[in-house]
Amino acid sequence: MAGSVKLVLAGEDTDVKVYGAESGRLVCQFRVFDEQPIHGIDVRQDAAGSATVLVWGSRYLAVFSVDDGMTESRCPPAFTKATSPDWIYDGRLSPFDPSVAVLATAHNEVVRVRIDREAGTVAVEDAVSPARPILYSAEMAWLEDNCVLMAAGTAFGEVLVWKCRFSREPEPHNTPSFHEMLFILRGHEGSIYGVHISPLLTPPGGADDSVRLLATCSDDRTIRIWDITERAENRRTYDKALFSAPRETGFSGMPQRNEEQQQPSMEATPPVAVAMGHLSRIWGVRITVPEGGGLMDDGGLSVYSFGEDSTAQRWHLSIDCPSETDGSAAVQLTGKLTHEKTFATHDGKHLWSHAMSLSSADKGKKMIMATGGADSRISLVQEPPSRLEVESDGLLTFEISDLCTADPVPQSHSRKTEALGRFDFISQEQLLVATTSGRLLIGTFSGDIPQWKRLQISADVEEQMRRLNVLKRAGHGKAVLGAIDGGVYFYAGRTEKLSHSVSLPGKVGHIICLNSDRREDDLPEPIDILVYTFGNANPQRLLLDQATGSLLSQEEVPGLDPRFVTTAASRIGEYLIMGSRHGYLSILRRVDNSSYAKVVDHAPHSRDAFTSIVSLPSTLTATPSGMKTVHFTTTSRDGHYRTYEMEDLNSRKPPQLRLRHESSLPFGPIVDGAWFTSGPSPELVLYGFRSKSFVVWNETQREELLSVDCGGGHRTFSLHHGKPDAEPLRVAFNRASRLSVLSQTSSPSRALKKGTHGREIRALSSNGRYIATGSEDTSVRILEYHRSSPSSSSSAPDGASPAMRCLASIKTHVTGIQTLKWLGEEYLFSSGGNEELFVFRLGRLDAGGYAGLGVVCEGVFDDKSPDGDLRIMDFDVQWEPRGHDGEHIVITMVFSSSALRTYRYIPGRGSFRLLARGAYTGACLTQVRHLGSGGGAAGSAVLTTSTDGHICLWQMTTQNTKEEQLYALAQAVPVHQSSIKCLHMISMKEEQEGTYCVVTGGDDNALGIVMLTSTPGPEDTAFAISSRGIVRRAHAAAVNGVIAYRQGGEDNITAVTVSNDQRIKTWAVTAGRDGAVGVELLGNVYSGVADPGDVDLLDGRGGTTSSVIMVGGVGVEVWISGG
Repeated sequence: MAGSVKLVLAGEDTDVKVYGAESGRLVCQFRVFDEQPIHGIDVRQDAAGSATVLVWGSRYLAVFSVDDGMTESRCPPAFTKATSPDWIYDGRLSPFDPSVAVLATAHNEVVRVRIDREAGTVAVEDAVSPARPILYSAEMAWLEDNCVLMAAGTAFGEVLVWKCRFSREPEPHNTPSFHEMLFILRGHEGSIYGVHISPLLTPPGGADDSVRLLATCSDDRTIRIWDITERAENRRTYDKALFSAPRETGFSGMPQRNEEQQQPSMEATPPVAVAMGHLSRIWGVRITVPEGGGLMDDGGLSVYSFGEDSTAQRWHLSIDCPSETDGSAAVQLTGKLTHEKTFATHDGKHLWSHAMSLSSADKGKKMIMATGGADSRISLVQEPPSRLEVESDGLLTFEISDLCTADPVPQSHSRKTEALGRFDFISQEQLLVATTSGRLLIGTFSGDIPQWKRLQISADVEEQMRRLNVLKRAGHGKAVLGAIDGGVYFYAGRTEKLSHSVSLPGKVGHIICLNSDRREDDLPEPIDILVYTFGNANPQRLLLDQATGSLLSQEEVPGLDPRFVTTAASRIGEYLIMGSRHGYLSILRRVDNSSYAKVVDHAPHSRDAFTSIVSLPSTLTATPSGMKTVHFTTTSRDGHYRTYEMEDLNSRKPPQLRLRHESSLPFGPIVDGAWFTSGPSPELVLYGFRSKSFVVWNETQREELLSVDCGGGHRTFSLHHGKPDAEPLRVAFNRASRLSVLSQTSSPSRALKKGTHGREIRALSSNGRYIATGSEDTSVRILEYHRSSPSSSSSAPDGASPAMRCLASIKTHVTGIQTLKWLGEEYLFSSGGNEELFVFRLGRLDAGGYAGLGVVCEGVFDDKSPDGDLRIMDFDVQWEPRGHDGEHIVITMVFSSSALRTYRYIPGRGSFRLLARGAYTGACLTQVRHLGSGGGAAGSAVLTTSTDGHICLWQMTTQNTKEEQLYALAQAVPVHQSSIKCLHMISMKEEQEGTYCVVTGGDDNALGIVMLTSTPGPEDTAFAISSRGIVRRAHAAAVNGVIAYRQGGEDNITAVTVSNDQRIKTWAVTAGRDGAVGVELLGNVYSGVADPGDVDLLDGRGGTTSSVIMVGGVGVEVWISGG
């Protein structure tokens, strides 16, 4: 990060991208290296506001400058480049001389470089090292203008701390460089993946002796803090034999045989503190220091760790400094690492990079943490710079005695101590609280200090409040309360009066306010509530005067099943929608001004309780024919939310209810509620619990808005939300008999750059409008692609690249995704391991004010083998001609057991019926395609590839007694030397069938071309392989993806291949009249996507001069070909 207006520099493959930390915009982007990813960045800011930047990757380094005025028109900057003698692990620009920097290499060497910006040269001096073990991490810190401190984490669990002192002049006759080993730290039980050197720290109380700490992390999942302060009593002399003689690495459990065989060693240096965290390896660690240095007031520091589990974690390091010694004994610090918070802002695995900086804000300084992960996302998290501010950052905790200190505790009839009872926010600034002693308190949070006030109620009412069971907001400044004796009470905030509304038979168990979201400036209407009492299946619907709470009308909601226990309800126009404890939905329609009649009972998708029912914005629409359409979203305790569409043609027939969208969330399984934001583009926000944390999640943006440790989901809580970025989110919860209130005006974390999957993308499929991506993280994402116009790129650098917007994320698979296929815009099919194949139905959700994409899993493949452990390697789908019961879909699958099967799928029913089966040799089938679109039954002829390099043609033959047909092998032709990994088939003539070109990519690095010819017959079309060819060494590694298409309406075929060698190659494929196939290499470019899994065409399938190609693997890239 650089500049007074913070800039975030991110190394993404070969490029540096400069983002504005406050605006979130991509300021500019420029390439630094050719075909070499960037591994590290160091920034040194000067007093004028500009900054010198050192960038490295592998053995290459570059130096350039940035400033706050950096724009797209000023990119790229002038580079000064050089090459290091070894792989670079760390680089540090000198704070004393801007023309000097040092590099740490993979073999524990320190290399000084001298930078001449005017001449455009970098002079690399000789490497200095006391020993050359293999390192996995390193960091340096400048001590003087010619001295650096080096911390080196080895592959075998040791940490070497040493000092390197250079001659001040580069001339050979000056004093040579000097090195001194300070510490060899042992204790980790795995390779050291991260080290961090703190600046000199001042102990609490302003002691004279400063302290320097070192933080290390390892694949043993531990974080260790070491004292590496140079003291006379700690000084050791290390013999060179220590590094040249054989010695233990820490990974061996073999005991020493005798003293002569013992390894050279030093006196062990114990760590200051040790803690175990994260679910897997820890890649990085960072000690943060308040501005100006020094320890915190309580003698501690904040430590951050970054792990393979894609989380960042904050720890508090408390340090106990020893009292003064006589100097004869070594000073030994002790301390403790305590876990404080987990930041889960990334998906999948790996936080590869991080940066931290203090930033000035309106209300003081903030610690900004930037993290970059394998999901390509860059997250910014704002943290208070000190622990005292962390503990009080918007979170207030109150004891019962704090709520009303002026009033004595009322005398209770029981000996129980007064405790916190029910509570709810009745407005943005006010929280109504009831205690077990019958007191009602109002807390106001409009100022810096909350104000509490006790409501004056009579002794009789206070006695009833001791038996209070329910307290719910009923509009702005209003609340309804229910007691165990059946009494319902109304609180009016304007008059601060509590009045009795009605008494009901039985204990009040639940109250649902059907219009509680009304604001202060809304038109007045009666308070509409449902009251559920124990022992009565039908809730009571009450209408209360919105000013006084007096009862206007009362009716029992009729027609509910006796087992129906209402847990959620919503009133949408003339409909009353109710959800039960066991997952059932009942919909009632108003038949006159006040009464309702049941019209729909809907069986559950889940047996878990409904927690909320929310209407979509502008959800009630009507057509000229009189049909009314209602959309609403439900949440439940199974970790899912669902969106339904109800169509009501007229009042005489029951409405038709359809599930339009179903999705799981990254938290849960307790999802407690949802709402839609206001504004021209409403967004869906949900809230619930993840382990011990209360979480607010923006599903539209896929961002976490709030997270607070409240102890878990089984507790009373209240959430108030207002206008985004204008009114604070407030959540109140009880924990350990205390009331906690968190107020948050803006999210502490946000995405500087949206990401993709957290694991490797294995499948891509585009239908021209939507793109589906499937990953090893078991999720499927639906993206919408917008190709930016050239005019917009000059004025908006962040829009210069094609825009991808995630419309939906599907978490149905439990194994990594193998294949994705579209069938039109309505159906998406996905397959994976464990014989998983799912059929998803998609459709636009157009509720007037809200537009989204609905995705529902319509079908699940269930005809599995006895063990159910095969992988569906590939499948192909196509529509079957319309039969007597409508259109069907034909699906042909190939399995890892060499089996080949074709099924008929009936849309809407989700059922599969086997049509034909076949079996190959012992080689595994890898790809399958249907041949032809007419001239016979769908799936009657198919093409397959296999791990033995063959392409095979199959034909349906004999029918057996089960009305299943068998596939007979018609032709098998060897093409590749080993497994065929990808395939694409295209007709050689546009809009004309007859000759097909099959392009394949193999594990043998080759590109295969096979020509198919078809001959129509009286019943079926016969296919045959007429010619074949192969391009050996098409790539330097396996070809994982291929796509073939026509460009500009020409008959010539263009093929694009992607490979593990990170090259994207474009080929021209032609066929002569004699059947000979010609292949010409048109393009060969480097791709930053490692381990590519697939490639597909997004735009330009015909008639255009340019085509848009998408490559997926470890990340995503979009390329424009031609034009």
